[in-house]
Amino acid sequence: MADASSDEDRDGAGPAERPLVDVQRLLAFTGRLRAVHARIDVATMSVGRRSGYQRRLAAAADTGQSDLQKAEAQLERLEADLDRQLKD
Repeated sequence: MADASSDEDRDGAGPAERPLVDVQRLLAFTGRLRAVHARIDVATMSVGRRSGYQRRLAAAADTGQSDLQKAEAQLERLEADLDRQLKD
């Protein structure tokens, strides 16, 4: 039985074994999420297209909770699509 002063959690993984969150990267990602959300809100487009972008944005935010790299790629693709949409 491990004592209370042990560095191990219930799963047996000590602090050195758990990856740390890159706070600056996470803050940058959330800032981009907010910026894209604002762009979608003010853009002139059909309701269906807007809701599609909003679903993709929500999916990227959800993915960001477990896989920041994948979420950043999703958000980058969404931004590129939004740029093309607003350019036309």
